[in-house]
Amino acid sequence: MDLLGILYRTYGRYTEAEPLFRQALVMYKKSLGADHPSVATVLYELGELFFLQNKYTEAEPFYKQSLGIYEKVFGPDHSDVVNALNRLGELYQDQKKYAEAIPFYKRALTIEEKTLGSEHPDLASAMNNLATLYYYQGDNTMAESLYKQALEIYEKEYGNDHPFVATVLEKMAEFYEKTGRKRRGETIERKSEEDLFKLSEVIMLLFLHRMVLLRPCREPDRTSPLPTLFSMVDVPCPRKLGTGFIYP
Repeated sequence: MDLLGILYRTYGRYTEAEPLFRQALVMYKKSLGADHPSVATVLYELGELFFLQNKYTEAEPFYKQSLGIYEKVFGPDHSDVVNALNRLGELYQDQKKYAEAIPFYKRALTIEEKTLGSEHPDLASAMNNLATLYYYQGDNTMAESLYKQALEIYEKEYGNDHPFVATVLEKMAEFYEKTGRKRRGETIERKSEEDLFKLSEVIMLLFLHRMVLLRPCREPDRTSPLPTLFSMVDVPCPRKLGTGFIYP
């Protein structure tokens, strides 16, 4: 029943999804008890249902109830606790209630540092989001520190040319420009653009490589005055040589 509700919700059929979730909630509470993890999951899904409709007032109590059960059943450091904390942070952030959002993000970050380690890429995502909130709150020192930490983690994990790195660089460029450090922002913005350009080159090479792998062999059209994208990646047919084949 709750799975069907998720399906309806995924396709935007919210009015059909809600009664299914509520029926599942009543059934789970009756058969499993009010503090069972399955009850928490349905509560969370109800929160998601309203959150996706921007009905934040309705979504908030469901998220908080699910958080309470997850903490009670799994303990304060479980991944489901982190998910609920992050969602509550996002809920307040979307309403521009930054002061209320920060404690949820901070607690989620603290748990992830404890359970995943200080250099896990999931931390960088949390740091990037939290940095933006501190910037909105006017705490530029904390914002800059978190942006730099996020950038360092991503670069160490994925290298300098990854899109996650480019995303943080774009945020940092905007941050520096809006806090009166335009030259610093322009430098970082150029680096971000360079990384994205390198990434686009890699994507094109992968695309061409995939075309080569998928296209049937045929001899290139040498009569065409100008090469096309497809003629550039024609796969020559193999020639028989002894007991095997070679490619020209």
